[in-house]
Amino acid sequence: KYTITRFIYLSSIYPILRCCTKYSSLPFPVLRLKDFTRQDATMTCNIEAVIFTTVKNRQICANPDDLWVQNAILHIHKVDTL
Repeated sequence: KYTITRFIYLSSIYPILRCCTKYSSLPFPVLRLKDFTRQDATMTCNIEAVIFTTVKNRQICANPDDLWVQNAILHIHKVDTL
């Protein structure tokens, strides 16, 4: 089963900061991904991550070092340029 993103939400007032706290344990099918953002490791967000948005607007945290993640990013860039 896929792990949907585990976020912690941190905010005193604004803006709300979301942080991935762990990675999905399985690769996600690239055809079900539509977008992504990157999370840098900071004092607040302690891991680097790629946050994918699925076609159903769910978010999945992924390890940027995993080959499937790098291939998914390339696929999304390719689709965006068509």
